[in-house]
Amino acid sequence: GAPAPGPMSGARNAPAPAAASAARRFMAGYLAYLYGHAPGSQIEAATPHLIGTIGRGKAPVAPAARRLRPVIVALGAREPSGNVLHVTALVSDGLARYPVRFVMVHDQRGWETTALANPE
Repeated sequence: GAPAPGPMSGARNAPAPAAASAARRFMAGYLAYLYGHAPGSQIEAATPHLIGTIGRGKAPVAPAARRLRPVIVALGAREPSGNVLHVTALVSDGLARYPVRFVMVHDQRGWETTALANPE
């Protein structure tokens, strides 16, 4: 039968190695920003526009959240549509597990995250 829907539904395929590497680099910087460990300007594998949008201010981080160390426990992607890839990273920070969805585009610079996606 079909897999049961869950946090990774719609993201069943492992991304190609180059896309997965870029996705992990993006998520490392994005999670560091979200948890108050680094400024948004240090996010990698993202378009300058997205970095500028994310990095405009400091993330409002509660002191308790700063102590957490988020990790990616799963990374999946929908079948690519041309040079566009919809990625879901399942994150665990010790208190919660949650998906982060984002859109990546492949161009002459390689794979870059262009947007964070709204939850489905």
